[in-house]
Amino acid sequence: SETISSPSGVNTSWVSAYSRLAWEFNVELAKEAIKEFGFNEIQFDYVRFPEASYGYSKDNYNFKNNYNEEKAQAIQNFLMYATDEIHKLNAYVSADVFGECSNTYVTAYGQYWPAISNVVDVISSMPYPDHFAKGAYGLSIPWEHPYELMYNWAKGAVKRQTEIPTPAIARTWITAY
Repeated sequence: SETISSPSGVNTSWVSAYSRLAWEFNVELAKEAIKEFGFNEIQFDYVRFPEASYGYSKDNYNFKNNYNEEKAQAIQNFLMYATDEIHKLNAYVSADVFGECSNTYVTAYGQYWPAISNVVDVISSMPYPDHFAKGAYGLSIPWEHPYELMYNWAKGAVKRQTEIPTPAIARTWITAY
């Protein structure tokens, strides 16, 4: 893992999404949950790079990118590996992504909706109504209009799914604070 400073200056550790050792560990843990506890679906949460990677440069953080992958490639490659292994045990794979991924590619996080939805069985987007910027979807204060916000957001998510020949099932996870 790499210790990084968040925009608030707080140090945190984050396992690199480039790490094949982390991939193997997480997939083996998932396989154990299927075999030992009978899970029929594994959801990968926080399959992404940290927020602090918005300012990412090789001088700031060493995510140990030994395979010279773009962030989105690393996320997709991990999910392809995990899905292949978990499907061998007749279980489903889901992954969650930030809600804004329904509009654009969130480069700092490496979450690219089409690349994820094309690999997993279920994609769970997490639109946090209180996280949308003022003016999002034409709403001056989006979180004060949750129905309109989620309706307009959902239209974008549906559009993203049409870009993919074999999209995952979309299962939205709305979170608000």
